[in-house]
Amino acid sequence: MEIAGKINKNDNVLVLFSGVAPFPIIIAKHSQAKKIVAVELGRECCKYAKENVKLNKLFNVEIIQGDVKRLDKLNQGSATPIRGKFDVIVMPRPQLTETFLKYIWKFAKKGTKVYYYDFGKDAEEIVDKVLLEAKKSKKKIKIFNFMKAGEIAPYKYRWRVDFIVD
Repeated sequence: MEIAGKINKNDNVLVLFSGVAPFPIIIAKHSQAKKIVAVELGRECCKYAKENVKLNKLFNVEIIQGDVKRLDKLNQGSATPIRGKFDVIVMPRPQLTETFLKYIWKFAKKGTKVYYYDFGKDAEEIVDKVLLEAKKSKKKIKIFNFMKAGEIAPYKYRWRVDFIVD
């Protein structure tokens, strides 16, 4: 809900690691996003995500089954790969080692807001990881918020880092 409240009218939103589509559905129902493209690797998740979108009678959510590492090669039910830039990118990543940030830059423009999730003991290590990945990719970003987004084990938390592409 918090992220849905940050979406501006007519924003194009890309949600990676979308699972059964909780983020895309909440964003679609509680914002005036123009289009929401949701990408998920798991076939079963995509099947249920499409069903969830249908049950919620949403017409601005598109579910794409595929690997985040191959975003520019994924198609949307046709021969067309994902193209263009997004106003907002949401990355509710599962607990993986790789950040996957290097795959989003071609879909971000100056001013794109990114809501990135990661896991660790403290915010500083996550923020440092995000800054390092941006530097490696020669991208300028401005972090405007970071927050604890849940506890997964004693002294291990899910963090959200919000940044804007400069």
